[in-house]
Amino acid sequence: MKNIERSTGTPIRVNGLPTGFLAGGGYSGCTDKLDRTVQAAAELLTREFGCKIQIRFNSDRESGGAFIEPPPAGELGICAGYLLVPPKGMSRGKWMGLPIGTWREVGRKRFYVASNVGVGMLRNPLMADKGYVKDETDHRYSYRFHRNIAGALVWILEHVDRATWTTLHTTGKEEING
Repeated sequence: MKNIERSTGTPIRVNGLPTGFLAGGGYSGCTDKLDRTVQAAAELLTREFGCKIQIRFNSDRESGGAFIEPPPAGELGICAGYLLVPPKGMSRGKWMGLPIGTWREVGRKRFYVASNVGVGMLRNPLMADKGYVKDETDHRYSYRFHRNIAGALVWILEHVDRATWTTLHTTGKEEING
């Protein structure tokens, strides 16, 4: 779709100088399942909101998401990826007690889908259970796990502030139809 773009990453700078590293330079998912899920999320968000969507993957390509661009009042997107979890039969406590280097060796990956909504877009800001506030800038957000991308979209529609949603919906369609 013409309203969906994939990010090639953001150059990392330290003290204003380029490092040669890219944040989020994954471009595609590490598996076909992950890539297809994020692409489908992007298409779903485009159809629902009529906005431009950016697909971003972390540099390890094990997680990524489809996000409304530019973010109107905090990020809004649907994410997917792989979580490392303890092997069957091992408690999380015992697994966490192992040396960090062995977690990947003995752990297993579980696929997930999540909604990611910035505090400025939430109907109830108390639902922002992740993030931080720094220099009077609120970087809190709600990150909720769902069975699939349709469930993530339903959660978003139920919890995003209606005024913000209406502005998003109207502005997105105007930009696209422009």
